[in-house]
Amino acid sequence: MTDTERWIREVAQEINRSVASLKRAIKDTQTEINSKYDVLLCYAKWSVPKLRNVEKQEALYKKRIENLEQLIYDLQNVTEKMKVAFSEQLERKDRLINTQNEIIVDRERTIANQARIIAEMEDLLRGLPLASGE
Repeated sequence: MTDTERWIREVAQEINRSVASLKRAIKDTQTEINSKYDVLLCYAKWSVPKLRNVEKQEALYKKRIENLEQLIYDLQNVTEKMKVAFSEQLERKDRLINTQNEIIVDRERTIANQARIIAEMEDLLRGLPLASGE
């Protein structure tokens, strides 16, 4: 069983709908499913126009449809904001990694410079007479 199939079954059970109905919604809307919540959102969006055509015109029924539409809108906005925030976090992470790499390169340069200075010092000391009078 794939993740998508598992998500469809879970959502179907949670909202008391048939697996076939959820699959039809996904197929009709040609929605790419990347999570369980994609299944739920897809079904909700697919359902709204169909629910509007039901002959129930009671105020409570209309209010529930409006609430569902608002929740769909809210979920899409929150998801989009989350994607933007995640992208910004990835950019910050990349900048931090670049800074960290620059620090490592600077440290390696400093170590190489120290090694060069030490080698020159040793070379000069070898060429000088002994300071202790030995």
